[in-house]
Order: sequence, then structure tokens, then C-alpha cells
Amino acid sequence: MGATVVFEQRVGRGRVLYCGISPEGLARSRFGTNVIRSVAKYLSRWDGGAWQARDRISQQRGPYTVAYATQDNVLLEGPAINLFDAELPLIERKRLDTGEYAFLYHVDPLPKQPTLLYSGSRIANIEQRSRQLKFHATGPFQTLG
Repeated sequence: MGATVVFEQRVGRGRVLYCGISPEGLARSRFGTNVIRSVAKYLSRWDGGAWQARDRISQQRGPYTVAYATQDNVLLEGPAINLFDAELPLIERKRLDTGEYAFLYHVDPLPKQPTLLYSGSRIANIEQRSRQLKFHATGPFQTLG
């Protein structure tokens, strides 16, 4: 009753460590982050790597970056659109404090002509000229973006 299954196996050129602990249990436990950190330190030793704590947990896929700050004063560089801000501002950098999240859409290089970079609306009938951009945006009533 309440036993945790743990096993390790070599897979290809790497290793898999299975810990039969529910993610919910880790998330709700005040010791969950220590368990994850300990497992990561243990596994980093197998390939000769060294564990290094970071000020953030982040992932980038194409132009998108999602990040969570584990310490204060984390700086994420742009130019990017802050997708968690309803006005969708173009920003040069985003500063996060401990426990804050960010979801950015990177815009690099910045376009030289008027361009629709991102929208929370449905866009149709786009007409683009050298100095002008026209489109029709539809979405929920009184919704920004």
C-alpha cells in the first residue's frame, strides 16, 4: 500500500528513469520540486554533465516561447508580442518575478511594411500595399486583440 515503483533502464545512448509518483502528487507536495530536482541532478551525472540550476523553466518552439520564473528578475528578450496581454503589445523585453509566466511570439526581424503580426480575432479580406494594410476582424463583442 502506497509503494512507489522506481526503475532505470538504458535506452539508445541515454537512460530512462521511471518514478511511479503521480504528477498531481508532486504538484501538490511541498517536496515535489525537490524530488524533480534530485532526479534531474542524478540523471545529469550519467552523461558527464553537470547540474546547473536556472532562473526559469522555458521552452521555445518556432517563434513561440513559454516561460515560468523560478527566481526574480528573469529577462526574456524580444522583439516579441506578449500573448498574455489582451492588447497584444510589441515589447523589447519581458521581466518576470518568481512564479510569473510569459507566453511570447517572437518577431525577428521586424517587418519593414505594415503587417498583421498576431491577432486574437478572426481575420479576413487582407489587402496589403506598400504603406497600407486593410483587413476585416471579427470576434466576441468588446474583446481586445
